Amino acid sequence: TQSTGSSGINAEYGVSTQSTGMRQLTIGRYALELSLQEYGYVTKRPSQLAAAALLFSMRKGGGEKQEWDTTCQHYTGYTEAELEELVLLFDVSSQIAQSDAHCKNIFKKYSHAVFFKVAQLPPLKTIAALEAEGIIPPAPEEKKKGSTEV
Repeated sequence: TQSTGSSGINAEYGVSTQSTGMRQLTIGRYALELSLQEYGYVTKRPSQLAAAALLFSMRKGGGEKQEWDTTCQHYTGYTEAELEELVLLFDVSSQIAQSDAHCKNIFKKYSHAVFFKVAQLPPLKTIAALEAEGIIPPAPEEKKKGSTEV
């Protein structure tokens, strides 16, 4: 059978690079499911999303293979540097999923033991650390009590 979409591509990359077990594949699928809920991912190619999900899962889930080597680059067509921004975006998405109205159900699904509780894994970098490093812009401060809009 032929797989389609970024989730299928992610699985094929994992098999090609011999890097994934079921837990690691589930981490990648979690990232890809979250990406379906956010507009920021729309401009990315499915192959790029799949490759970034594989790298994200390698970093987040461990597994036997944790380096993006020439084999990964050969089968995906992407260097690690080309995927870095998306990996960080997946990490941010996974951190806000529990409180995001569009992603709560995905978070709940992937918090179940059947899905290895991958939604509850610690982040690669906290949002505060990413903001401090200037990788993502700081969240806007909430309006102070008593202030009015003009």
